[in-house]
Amino acid sequence: MFLSRLFRIFIEPSLIYWASVGIAAGILRREYVQKAAALDTGTNPQQIDSTQVVKIIQQRNALKDEIRNDGNDLIEKMAESRNLKKYGNELGPDYNYLYQKMREKHPDWTPEQLRAEIVAGATRTNEAASEGASTLEYIGYGLLAVLLLRLIISVWRSAKGEGFLNAFHILSCWLMGFIGSMLGLVLTVENVSEQHLVWAAIAAAAGTGAIFVLVWDLIFGFFVSVLNKDLAELRKKRGF
Repeated sequence: MFLSRLFRIFIEPSLIYWASVGIAAGILRREYVQKAAALDTGTNPQQIDSTQVVKIIQQRNALKDEIRNDGNDLIEKMAESRNLKKYGNELGPDYNYLYQKMREKHPDWTPEQLRAEIVAGATRTNEAASEGASTLEYIGYGLLAVLLLRLIISVWRSAKGEGFLNAFHILSCWLMGFIGSMLGLVLTVENVSEQHLVWAAIAAAAGTGAIFVLVWDLIFGFFVSVLNKDLAELRKKRGF
């Protein structure tokens, strides 16, 4: 009984939240890959001048910013931190950085060839990152499937006439836990140093989610007890 309650209050809210994070990561990554591949690079990349290449790189970085803003705050912060260390820019490398790296890699290439390769690279994405996002998405769907199975079993085992109430209780706890977990993570990402960010965010999401569930559990229990009391009095008056 204790372990079951512990799982429902501390573990389930976090699982619901992180499952949604994983699913969103996969969906947003696919959107990013599709939009990056569809960037307008012109009809003949060999004839593009540096000004046009700069615009294409800016479009690619603007796309990164758009996708990250739609995603999880922790993932966004980690990606920005990585790029800041590697490129000196939260969104990624600019034209000057890419041109210098490309010239070091291909010293015998002409400026036109270098710019053409930079433009081609703007439409490509990291396959390893895409595979990782897909894995997170599949894990997310798997977690949701397990939790939905747990919901179905719990409702099936409910006493006669209490299935709907039990289902509502579980789903509402999941919702409260999701909101609490999201709030805890957002506040942590904004206020915790990078060194302890990941574990602090995970702990804050679990803790805040549990607090929301506990509070809701008390409120729900109070209303159920009042409802049961009223129903008992009604049955007594009607002679049941």
